[in-house]
Amino acid sequence: ILSKSKEGKWSAAWDGENLLSLQMDMRLIWIGSIRFANASIPVEEEEAVSAVLAELNCYPVFINQNTHFQFYDIFCKKNLWPIMHHIADVYGPLNQNDIGAKAQQNLWFVYSTVHKLFREKILEVYHEGYLIWIHGFHLMLLPNFLRRRLPVAKIGYFFHTPFPSSEIWRTMSRREDLLRGILGADQIGFHLFEY
Repeated sequence: ILSKSKEGKWSAAWDGENLLSLQMDMRLIWIGSIRFANASIPVEEEEAVSAVLAELNCYPVFINQNTHFQFYDIFCKKNLWPIMHHIADVYGPLNQNDIGAKAQQNLWFVYSTVHKLFREKILEVYHEGYLIWIHGFHLMLLPNFLRRRLPVAKIGYFFHTPFPSSEIWRTMSRREDLLRGILGADQIGFHLFEY
């Protein structure tokens, strides 16, 4: 839990309900994007936030507000999330006829760029022998992005969402890129056996 005092000092503590807060006989490192008060961390405060989080073996990936909105709210939630839940809305908000091919390309560029930010942060803290475990449909390209730079790394990937049937999956314009991304992992986990 990230908090800021009235004096402007940052502090961080594990949420007791978080799996990573458990005391285990292994060293865990958490890498992820963070937000405070539903907004990006101001650039001038990134260093202070990084220092506080490093005490907990947490390393943030800072994503500015506009990029986060396009990556998470638009591409992930309005494009990928429905597909993952077996909803093929060819007339939905991201269909090519409504927003155009250029806008589709821009969203894909943002989605790919965020994956590169995660890759670079992982490369900063990675040591040989580490297991990299990636969670969520938001980061489907990351296993392959890492595999290209860390060919012998142990990479796992877990879906916390359903996985669509081939009929639904095939409606996505970037399905091959996404599938190639996922297949960069050594092990892929699904939350239900039938996927």
